[in-house]
Amino acid sequence: MFTLIHQTLGELEYTGLLKEKSMTMFLQRVINPFTFIEDKQSLKLFSAEHDVSVIAYFNFLPSLNGTLQEPSGFISFFKASVRAVVKDPINPIVFGIITNNQVARSLSMIRSQDTQLRRMLNVSLVYPRHLPYNSKMIVSWAYKHQQKAVKWLVPTLRKSLIFSSLFSKGPTLLFFTPHQEETIFGNNFHLLRTVALDYWNCKNSSNIWDAIQMIHSERQKMLKERNLNGSLDLECCSTLSNNQRIQYLSHYNTCEVCEHSSQHQAIQTNNCKVNSAIFSKSLEFFGTRIFSGPSLCLNWLNNYNPFSEIRVCCKKVDLIGRNRYSQSIHACSCNGGMNTEAIFNPNSKEKFIDNIYRKQSYSDAHRWSEFTGLGCKTNKTLDFYAIRSDMFWSIAEHLGLRKSKDDISTSVVIIDKQVLTF
Repeated sequence: MFTLIHQTLGELEYTGLLKEKSMTMFLQRVINPFTFIEDKQSLKLFSAEHDVSVIAYFNFLPSLNGTLQEPSGFISFFKASVRAVVKDPINPIVFGIITNNQVARSLSMIRSQDTQLRRMLNVSLVYPRHLPYNSKMIVSWAYKHQQKAVKWLVPTLRKSLIFSSLFSKGPTLLFFTPHQEETIFGNNFHLLRTVALDYWNCKNSSNIWDAIQMIHSERQKMLKERNLNGSLDLECCSTLSNNQRIQYLSHYNTCEVCEHSSQHQAIQTNNCKVNSAIFSKSLEFFGTRIFSGPSLCLNWLNNYNPFSEIRVCCKKVDLIGRNRYSQSIHACSCNGGMNTEAIFNPNSKEKFIDNIYRKQSYSDAHRWSEFTGLGCKTNKTLDFYAIRSDMFWSIAEHLGLRKSKDDISTSVVIIDKQVLTF
């Protein structure tokens, strides 16, 4: 523990992990405790990154001397954003400020100082006007009503008591993964969030669907950036034939299914196989709501494999004077001509290919579709927790987990105390 002297709030105690990166991240959050949200795209990105957030609209009006006046309530909101970081230095509720009037109105925020608690798994709450607008009250209100799909578990000190209390509540999913705050969507933590959000998407919420798609899209951008830095990824694509495109996609005349694999080994071109018929059947379970507009691209994980992603892109194009698409399979690089040939590690080739291109059946796709909203369809629900394997891998070993041959410390275990299965 250490104490930070804050110019506005005085002494602030750090109660997080005594690790260099964790302590540095805490200081950065205290220095920059909120995010400015300037347009709808930044709002979508902000919402996709966080299950819970406090957003306020402030109208900064110019004064007579040309400088911006400080809106009423702004200092209280600023102090609240700092207190939120101090209250939970591991996974604090984040704060955002909207300055764009149109963006604010899209959230039904009309007056300056209007404040909302945005919750991905539930309706947003408006900060009650009968409550005093001060930092302590705002933080207390936000943490009281928060609802996160995945929680970070920090098993320090009394580990046995923590796990005993956790497992007594019901089935628990523990996801051991390394974590780097600065990479944001590049962390596997956000993959677990997509699974948990899908699991709790009981009302087929468009906000949740948009967040899941945004997460996959941002991860795809990071993978392409990684390619530019010399990493070898490969994309295997197949064009859907006319009889494969389902009724929801009938107003598009070009649809392509691609599987993007990203791991230290790339796939040789002669191993490129995409069963587009199965993937097109899988799309049926997404419903008609998603498919609208002149073009679309939809992303999701291949059987929740973090190293394999499926992308379907459809659009309406003029095919007059062109050869119509035939169903063909090809391998292509997304990097603008980078060499995609790779040398396989003979010890991992078979396992890798099997992992990336495991065959799926129609019934598998149906079971996958039934996963959406499953948290509200059964009497026994699953709680999702993430644990930093770069700090607490010894706990995973106590549960019988082992690192892979590639020394990757990422594992998932579901523990149900009632049936004693791991």
